[in-house]
Amino acid sequence: MINLPIWLQNEGTVLAELIARQRFPHALLIHGPEGTGRRLFAFWLIGRLLGLRDLDLRAAMPAGRFLDPESLPQHPDFQFVQPEPDKRSISIERIRQLIAFLNLTSHQAGPKTALITPAQVMTRPAANSLLKTLEEPPGASCLILVAAAQSSLPPTIVSRCRRVRIPIPTRSVAKAWLRQQAPNEEWGPVLDLAGGAPVGALNLLQSDFPAQAVGFSDDISGLLQRKLTPAKVAGRWAKIDPDVYLPWLYRRVSHEIRLASGAVDEDTQQNAVLGGLQNGSESLNIEASFSDLLEINELRRLQGAGLKQELQLTKILGRWYGGVQL
Repeated sequence: MINLPIWLQNEGTVLAELIARQRFPHALLIHGPEGTGRRLFAFWLIGRLLGLRDLDLRAAMPAGRFLDPESLPQHPDFQFVQPEPDKRSISIERIRQLIAFLNLTSHQAGPKTALITPAQVMTRPAANSLLKTLEEPPGASCLILVAAAQSSLPPTIVSRCRRVRIPIPTRSVAKAWLRQQAPNEEWGPVLDLAGGAPVGALNLLQSDFPAQAVGFSDDISGLLQRKLTPAKVAGRWAKIDPDVYLPWLYRRVSHEIRLASGAVDEDTQQNAVLGGLQNGSESLNIEASFSDLLEINELRRLQGAGLKQELQLTKILGRWYGGVQL
């Protein structure tokens, strides 16, 4: 059983009080960086809305993109929406099914409760369909949306939700929580790989990602030394699940920006998996680096396959070729 982490407790106290007073909002948007506990916080709230005080929050922390339906709350007044396993988006048909569910009478005393995650992958028709429900919500219903950022959703959706931003906690807080989960692990390097996000670090440790990250870092070193070409590395990476290499690439560029600005602490600089950042940051073009972050985010949003994705990836990897920062 995992309790609500300390960096989520202030918001949890405020919203728990609203639940107790039956003043909880009809729609709540939980947003923030990946791996900070957005879904964990959503599940904790769902447990209180439905009276499920013994809900195991581990179900909200899968290593992959998808929640396991078998591990979710089995309650007649709860429903969740995520992309189908073979899809990248949430369709209007699925949102219509959800709306029909929210309009039904509750089986028990609590509200009809629903979770949409990740909300930013709703198609435009799906988002428009949901907007009508947000404008005129059913009386006894609560809709919780989890998204990467407010900007990833239509402003009309955002404006009709109470917003809760989940931040990346301080490094000391993150490490203290992670030591509670696995006291004998060395959390510094894994936490760096997760961009400082503790739930993300916990998931990474349980996967083979640290070994993959070493391979990604070796490829960057090969580019810096002109032993590899951007096209060759892009071709190899394009055969891997983009949910694996694109977050790592985003964190890599972010670390270079932070290092160039003097914002990276000592144990981050010594992390072997993110090694080579000092050399790579000496001629860092900050404006171009932020442009790269936008392009990486766009690739993460589209998550398409084929030549176009590979060409975009080749362009981004070119920033390291021969040690030249574009």
